[in-house]
Amino acid sequence: MRPRQRLVDLGCGTGGAGLWLARALGAELDGIDIPPVAVSLADRRAHQFLPAGRATFHVGTLGETGLDSASADGVICADAFSFAPDGRAALEELRRIPRPGARALITSPDRHPASSKPWDRVGLELEAEGERPHVPGMWRRLYRLWADHEDELRNVLGEAQAERMIGEARRRAPEMDYRRFSVATVRRPA
Repeated sequence: MRPRQRLVDLGCGTGGAGLWLARALGAELDGIDIPPVAVSLADRRAHQFLPAGRATFHVGTLGETGLDSASADGVICADAFSFAPDGRAALEELRRIPRPGARALITSPDRHPASSKPWDRVGLELEAEGERPHVPGMWRRLYRLWADHEDELRNVLGEAQAERMIGEARRRAPEMDYRRFSVATVRRPA
């Protein structure tokens, strides 16, 4: 990506990966996520990474972003794709929003490699794929931090969001030794 191009972060959470990448690339950023509290926190953090007006965050889903067709120069989706309630709609949206020739990088906390994803069913081309062997250790550390700071999470994010996070940590931490984490780069054909 080149400076001032548009990067979309699907499942942006509180903005972390998208804000960091937009700053590193000089890009403009659109972040999309479901929880309004996460979108609000991302919006409040944006000024720490980018000049005013270079980042916007919206409530939406992976299958219904509210973005214009062919409006993104690049897309990232960090560990959120497999949580889409409607995988087919998420794939179609992933094909719809990038400009022709633009790429999307999708990381996945699945038990299956990226190549098992049905990219070709919606006309996306798989360019590269790989494993992320360091990820289980990172998630174990993050889950421990969530548990250690549970009260703070509840105060900042609210009871419902904090409960979802703590529940995820309890369910998923024991699975980390058995999970495969992948990354895929797909491209919308020119």
